[in-house]
Amino acid sequence: HSVAGDVRPIFAAGIDIDNASSITINASGTTSIGYIAGEDTDSSDGTTPLATLDLNGTAGLSSGGELPDTLTLIDASGVAGTVSFTVEEPETNGVPLKIIGSAGGSSIELHDIAEGDISSISGAGPITLTIGDADTSWAADDVVDLSSTSLANVTSVVLTDNATLQITLAQADVIGASHIKLAAGADNAT
Repeated sequence: HSVAGDVRPIFAAGIDIDNASSITINASGTTSIGYIAGEDTDSSDGTTPLATLDLNGTAGLSSGGELPDTLTLIDASGVAGTVSFTVEEPETNGVPLKIIGSAGGSSIELHDIAEGDISSISGAGPITLTIGDADTSWAADDVVDLSSTSLANVTSVVLTDNATLQITLAQADVIGASHIKLAAGADNAT
Protein backbone atom coordinates (compact mmCIF):
# COMPACT_ATOMS: atom_id res chain seq x y z
CA HIS A 1 0.00 0.00 0.00
CA SER A 2 1.16 3.52 -0.72
CA VAL A 3 -0.60 4.95 2.33
CA ALA A 4 0.68 3.97 5.79
CA GLY A 5 -1.98 2.17 7.81
CA ASP A 6 -4.12 1.30 4.77
CA VAL A 7 -5.48 -2.21 5.39
CA ARG A 8 -7.75 -2.59 2.36
CA PRO A 9 -7.20 -5.77 0.31
CA ILE A 10 -5.00 -5.35 -2.76
CA PHE A 11 -6.35 -6.45 -6.16
CA ALA A 12 -4.08 -6.70 -9.19
CA ALA A 13 -5.94 -7.42 -12.44
CA GLY A 14 -3.03 -9.53 -13.61
CA ILE A 15 0.71 -10.01 -13.92
CA ASP A 16 2.16 -10.92 -17.33
CA ILE A 17 5.91 -11.11 -17.72
CA ASP A 18 7.61 -12.66 -20.75
CA ASN A 19 11.23 -13.65 -21.32
CA ALA A 20 11.88 -14.26 -17.61
CA SER A 21 12.67 -17.58 -15.99
CA SER A 22 11.23 -16.52 -12.62
CA ILE A 23 8.70 -14.20 -11.03
CA THR A 24 8.84 -13.13 -7.38
CA ILE A 25 5.74 -11.54 -5.89
CA ASN A 26 6.04 -9.73 -2.56
CA ALA A 27 2.67 -8.67 -1.16
CA SER A 28 1.81 -6.67 1.92
CA GLY A 29 -1.70 -7.37 3.20
CA THR A 30 -4.41 -9.57 1.72
CA THR A 31 -3.80 -9.76 -2.02
CA SER A 32 -5.82 -11.09 -4.95
CA ILE A 33 -4.26 -11.36 -8.41
CA GLY A 34 -6.57 -11.88 -11.39
CA TYR A 35 -4.02 -14.00 -13.26
CA ILE A 36 -0.29 -14.69 -13.47
CA ALA A 37 1.15 -15.34 -16.93
CA GLY A 38 4.57 -15.83 -18.47
CA GLU A 39 6.16 -17.05 -21.70
CA ASP A 40 4.57 -20.29 -22.89
CA THR A 41 6.31 -23.53 -23.83
CA ASP A 42 6.85 -22.43 -27.44
CA SER A 43 10.15 -20.68 -26.95
CA SER A 44 11.24 -21.14 -30.56
CA ASP A 45 11.61 -17.38 -30.77
CA GLY A 46 14.53 -17.48 -28.29
CA THR A 47 12.57 -16.30 -25.25
CA THR A 48 12.87 -17.95 -21.85
CA PRO A 49 9.88 -19.88 -20.51
CA LEU A 50 8.79 -19.11 -16.96
CA ALA A 51 10.02 -21.84 -14.57
CA THR A 52 9.83 -20.44 -11.01
CA LEU A 53 7.05 -18.60 -9.18
CA ASP A 54 8.07 -17.34 -5.73
CA LEU A 55 5.16 -16.01 -3.64
CA ASN A 56 5.69 -13.98 -0.46
CA GLY A 57 3.14 -12.11 1.62
CA THR A 58 2.23 -10.85 5.07
CA ALA A 59 -1.35 -12.15 4.76
CA GLY A 60 -3.41 -14.22 2.30
CA LEU A 61 -2.60 -14.35 -1.43
CA SER A 62 -4.76 -15.77 -4.23
CA SER A 63 -4.42 -16.02 -7.98
CA GLY A 64 -7.29 -16.53 -10.42
CA GLY A 65 -7.07 -18.61 -13.57
CA GLU A 66 -4.46 -21.30 -14.14
CA LEU A 67 -0.81 -20.60 -13.37
CA PRO A 68 1.61 -20.85 -16.32
CA ASP A 69 2.07 -24.46 -17.46
CA THR A 70 5.86 -24.11 -17.80
CA LEU A 71 6.47 -23.77 -14.06
CA THR A 72 8.77 -26.31 -12.41
CA LEU A 73 8.57 -24.66 -8.95
CA ILE A 74 5.76 -22.87 -7.15
CA ASP A 75 7.09 -21.73 -3.77
CA ALA A 76 4.51 -20.09 -1.49
CA SER A 77 6.45 -20.80 1.71
CA GLY A 78 6.97 -17.04 2.15
CA VAL A 79 3.21 -16.37 2.50
CA ALA A 80 2.19 -15.97 6.15
CA GLY A 81 -1.54 -16.37 5.47
CA THR A 82 -3.41 -18.71 3.16
CA VAL A 83 -2.63 -19.12 -0.52
CA SER A 84 -4.84 -20.36 -3.35
CA PHE A 85 -4.11 -21.09 -7.00
CA THR A 86 -4.87 -23.48 -9.86
CA VAL A 87 -2.48 -25.76 -11.73
CA GLU A 88 -3.51 -27.25 -15.06
CA GLU A 89 -1.57 -29.67 -17.25
CA PRO A 90 2.05 -28.79 -16.47
CA GLU A 91 4.25 -28.91 -19.59
CA THR A 92 7.67 -28.79 -18.02
CA ASN A 93 9.72 -30.67 -20.64
CA GLY A 94 10.56 -33.60 -18.38
CA VAL A 95 11.12 -31.61 -15.18
CA PRO A 96 8.20 -32.30 -12.84
CA LEU A 97 6.54 -29.46 -10.96
CA LYS A 98 7.32 -29.00 -7.25
CA ILE A 99 4.72 -27.17 -5.13
CA ILE A 100 5.47 -25.71 -1.69
CA GLY A 101 2.43 -24.31 0.10
CA SER A 102 2.17 -21.48 2.61
CA ALA A 103 2.50 -21.47 6.39
CA GLY A 104 -1.12 -20.38 6.79
CA GLY A 105 -2.55 -23.15 4.61
CA SER A 106 -3.00 -23.76 0.91
CA SER A 107 -5.97 -24.39 -1.39
CA ILE A 108 -4.72 -25.86 -4.65
CA GLU A 109 -7.02 -26.75 -7.53
CA LEU A 110 -5.62 -29.36 -9.92
CA HIS A 111 -6.77 -30.03 -13.51
CA ASP A 112 -5.54 -32.54 -16.07
CA ILE A 113 -2.48 -33.87 -14.20
CA ALA A 114 -0.74 -36.97 -15.58
CA GLU A 115 1.39 -39.30 -13.47
CA GLY A 116 4.81 -37.70 -12.95
CA ASP A 117 3.71 -34.15 -13.85
CA ILE A 118 4.09 -33.09 -10.19
CA SER A 119 7.03 -34.39 -8.11
CA SER A 120 5.82 -33.12 -4.74
CA ILE A 121 3.18 -31.11 -2.93
CA SER A 122 4.15 -29.96 0.57
CA GLY A 123 3.91 -27.02 2.92
CA ALA A 124 4.15 -25.94 6.54
CA GLY A 125 0.39 -25.32 6.76
CA PRO A 126 -2.47 -27.68 5.94
CA ILE A 127 -3.14 -28.27 2.24
CA THR A 128 -6.53 -28.79 0.60
CA LEU A 129 -6.49 -30.21 -2.92
CA THR A 130 -9.52 -29.70 -5.16
CA ILE A 131 -9.58 -32.17 -8.01
CA GLY A 132 -11.15 -30.99 -11.29
CA ASP A 133 -13.33 -28.00 -11.99
CA ALA A 134 -16.74 -29.62 -12.71
CA ASP A 135 -16.78 -27.97 -16.14
CA THR A 136 -18.42 -30.63 -18.27
CA SER A 137 -17.14 -29.13 -21.54
CA TRP A 138 -13.63 -30.56 -21.05
CA ALA A 139 -13.65 -33.83 -19.11
CA ALA A 140 -9.84 -34.16 -19.14
CA ASP A 141 -9.66 -31.27 -16.65
CA ASP A 142 -11.19 -33.55 -14.06
CA VAL A 143 -8.57 -36.34 -14.30
CA VAL A 144 -5.65 -36.11 -11.87
CA ASP A 145 -2.98 -38.77 -11.18
CA LEU A 146 -0.85 -38.12 -8.08
CA SER A 147 0.18 -41.76 -7.56
CA SER A 148 3.90 -40.98 -7.95
CA THR A 149 3.73 -37.54 -6.28
CA SER A 150 5.20 -37.07 -2.81
CA LEU A 151 2.40 -35.60 -0.66
CA ALA A 152 3.17 -33.94 2.68
CA ASN A 153 0.67 -32.13 4.90
CA VAL A 154 -2.24 -32.71 2.49
CA THR A 155 -5.07 -32.72 5.02
CA SER A 156 -8.09 -32.81 2.72
CA VAL A 157 -9.11 -33.62 -0.84
CA VAL A 158 -12.28 -32.32 -2.49
CA LEU A 159 -13.52 -34.11 -5.62
CA THR A 160 -15.67 -32.09 -8.03
CA ASP A 161 -18.49 -33.77 -9.92
CA ASN A 162 -17.15 -36.48 -12.27
CA ALA A 163 -13.57 -35.99 -11.09
CA THR A 164 -11.10 -38.88 -11.23
CA LEU A 165 -8.20 -38.98 -8.75
CA GLN A 166 -5.53 -41.66 -8.73
CA ILE A 167 -3.48 -41.99 -5.53
CA THR A 168 -1.95 -44.97 -3.79
CA LEU A 169 -3.51 -46.71 -0.78
CA ALA A 170 -0.59 -45.44 1.32
CA GLN A 171 -1.33 -41.84 0.25
CA ALA A 172 -5.04 -42.32 0.98
CA ASP A 173 -4.22 -43.71 4.44
CA VAL A 174 -2.06 -40.69 5.29
CA ILE A 175 -4.71 -38.21 4.09
CA GLY A 176 -7.45 -40.24 5.80
CA ALA A 177 -10.58 -41.58 4.12
CA SER A 178 -12.78 -39.13 6.05
CA HIS A 179 -10.78 -36.24 4.57
CA ILE A 180 -11.46 -37.23 0.94
CA LYS A 181 -14.89 -35.84 0.08
CA LEU A 182 -17.19 -34.82 -2.74
CA ALA A 183 -17.59 -31.09 -3.39
CA ALA A 184 -20.91 -29.49 -2.53
CA GLY A 185 -23.42 -30.43 -5.26
CA ALA A 186 -21.25 -33.25 -6.63
CA ASP A 187 -22.81 -36.69 -6.80
CA ASN A 188 -20.08 -38.86 -8.25
CA ALA A 189 -16.30 -39.09 -8.54
CA THR A 190 -13.71 -41.86 -8.58
